[in-house]
Amino acid sequence: MPRTLTLLCFQQSALFPQNTVHWGLYLWDNQQGANGGTLFHAHKESLSAGRKIYRPAPQQNPMNFRSLRASVEVSSGLSLTDGELNRLCDEVAKDPPLI
Repeated sequence: MPRTLTLLCFQQSALFPQNTVHWGLYLWDNQQGANGGTLFHAHKESLSAGRKIYRPAPQQNPMNFRSLRASVEVSSGLSLTDGELNRLCDEVAKDPPLI
């Protein structure tokens, strides 16, 4: 089933530095529309704790989130599964510093 990958940019909390962004990846099925995809998103629990939290959130429609500020389609017609993208995101979330 063909899928679309979209990069999402959300409003950043005022508690974080102004030069940081809050973003996620959204993978959804073209046949079902953007109403029921999976949001792949990492964030910090707090500035002081510094602990990163990453987990996919299935059955989401972030296009309706009030905090969504921008979105751009990265690619469509993909044969990418949630599991494959989850493994990639999990690796990225582990290694680099995430602000």
